[in-house]
Amino acid sequence: MNNTVTILGTLQDGGYPQPGCELTCCSGIIKNERFVSCLSIIDSIKNKFWLIDITPNFRDQIQIINEKVNRIIPDGIFITHAHSGHYTGLLEMGREVINTTNLPVYVMPRMKSFLEINDPWKQLIEQSNIRLIEMDDRVEIPLNDKISVSPFLVPHRSEISETVGFKIKGKNSSIIYIPDIDSWDDWEIDISKLVEDNDILLIDGTFYHEEELKGREINEIPHPLIKDSIGILEGLDSSNRLKVYFTHMNHTNNALRDHTHEYKNIIDNGFKIAVEGLKFQL
Repeated sequence: MNNTVTILGTLQDGGYPQPGCELTCCSGIIKNERFVSCLSIIDSIKNKFWLIDITPNFRDQIQIINEKVNRIIPDGIFITHAHSGHYTGLLEMGREVINTTNLPVYVMPRMKSFLEINDPWKQLIEQSNIRLIEMDDRVEIPLNDKISVSPFLVPHRSEISETVGFKIKGKNSSIIYIPDIDSWDDWEIDISKLVEDNDILLIDGTFYHEEELKGREINEIPHPLIKDSIGILEGLDSSNRLKVYFTHMNHTNNALRDHTHEYKNIIDNGFKIAVEGLKFQL
């Protein structure tokens, strides 16, 4: 497999265990080999790789792909949006750590403006550690002669920036990545049709049900519930259901734990759960 996509993380921005969580989901867990949601696109022949999002777990995540590439500096980084888990790993590119030179960082217009006017991100630009490249909705960006990446806008909390998912297209297959979206109903795209038209979908599985969060309003942090997504996708046949992987899971989400009813229900309904290290051929 020369051109592949590898899952580097499957967690919501706060990670697991999440700091400050005193619930049973995180109690007693000191270290966990699950990381904040992120993908790598790898061209092993040319020893190149690109990241989709760069997380606070960058140092650990880069080890997952060491057998395919023998370097730690990506050839480019694609950012979905400005919520903390998706871009703050950019700090590792600064003078204090790796000190990259003009590393391409692909961003949408509002995300670009946010990075340009706010420290410490502005400093990375001024020091030429990173070079921002503005993307356009649904415009394809070639990575090599066989792989391209296309951003597409999705409805999600836009306090700081717009939010995009990505289509990663290779010679043999296409992969859709949507770690964050408010609701499938608020999007003009039919998610079932998207499944049918592509080979793999990694989609928002932040919460399984609305009763997970104690003391917080789940409506303030909207995501499609996995149980509702299963219902929306129930018209798919078994071969299409197997294309769907839930990712970006909150620490409260029992789908993280393979002995639970929630985990079993996802599998029994013919869907899958993303895990670190899983590879897909392009």
